Amino acid sequence: MPKQVNIWAPILKGDSKPTMSLAVPCGEKALNREMYRLHLQDHLDSKILSNPKRSREEMQAMGSTSENPNPDLSGIPVGYPPHQWAALILQLDEMGMLLSQIDWQRDNPPRSLSDKNLPSLMDVLQML
Repeated sequence: MPKQVNIWAPILKGDSKPTMSLAVPCGEKALNREMYRLHLQDHLDSKILSNPKRSREEMQAMGSTSENPNPDLSGIPVGYPPHQWAALILQLDEMGMLLSQIDWQRDNPPRSLSDKNLPSLMDVLQML
């Protein structure tokens, strides 16, 4: 049975609605930059470790066969163990550029969402 969780989804500069593919489970408060990065890494880590084989395939597919291939992304599952993948995804230049687009000045309180609707690893990778 799905349960409701509090999530925080960033609003990107120039947008008016939260970007749900970057939503992370959180507590009762909106997140700051550092806390968001930690929550995003934890979220990615749980997705990756729940199915490392599928995560490997998704990362390799997005890194090599997407419209804008990213060899750095497809190389992560080849050279590192699954428990390091989330941290390495956050270190990608593309992730840094994406995170720099978050509008931290906007009032953006947490909201409730079914845990079945949390973004998948692929949802996050597609943002890169």
